[in-house]
Formats: sequence, structure tokens, C-alpha cells
Amino acid sequence: MDTKARHTKSQVLQALSYEEVARHLSSALNKEVRYVRTSYEESCQRMIESGMKEWLAEAVTQTYRFLSEGGAAHSTDAVPRLTGNEAIPFSQFAKDYAGSFRASSAASSAH
Repeated sequence: MDTKARHTKSQVLQALSYEEVARHLSSALNKEVRYVRTSYEESCQRMIESGMKEWLAEAVTQTYRFLSEGGAAHSTDAVPRLTGNEAIPFSQFAKDYAGSFRASSAASSAH
């Protein structure tokens, strides 16, 4: 499959909770993945401590707050309308990219 087709096929548009995302990733990776809620302030501070620029950590935290408060808790027909392809469920996306998640996890553990 060429890159454009792969990119188009990987479009996921589904309203999920963080807990549901963790469940799908756990299933795809055959490994427990947990979502652990922390305060916005703690999340921001941890990102800064890990080397993220303060302005970016604050922007990520604002996005996290927006999503946590239901700011994106809807799905639309945008993927099929714009690409001509049906969106895939997140569970399928997690399975398709499990190798990438494993590689990212291994790289993070090495540091």
C-alpha cells in the first residue's frame, strides 16, 4: 500500500475516553496500558521536567483540559466526506500501528 493510501486509510474519527484508548492499546499490544489521571498542573510540570519547553507544556496542558472537558467528544463524517474512505475504528488503528507503539515504548524505556 502506498503512503498516501496508508495515510488515508489510517484516519480515525471516534469519540473515546482516555480509559477506552488505554483498553484498545492494551488489547493491540497484549500488554497492560493504563490511563492515570493527574492534575493539569502536575502534568504540565512533569512535561517541563522531562525537557519540554514551558510554552509547549502549557499549550499541551490546555489541549488536554479541552479534551478532558468534552471539547472533542463528538464524531463527524469528515473522513469519508473528505477522503472518500471510511474511517477505521481506533481499535483497528491500534492494531495496525502496534509495532510503532512498541518501538516508541522501547525507545522511551532506554532513556
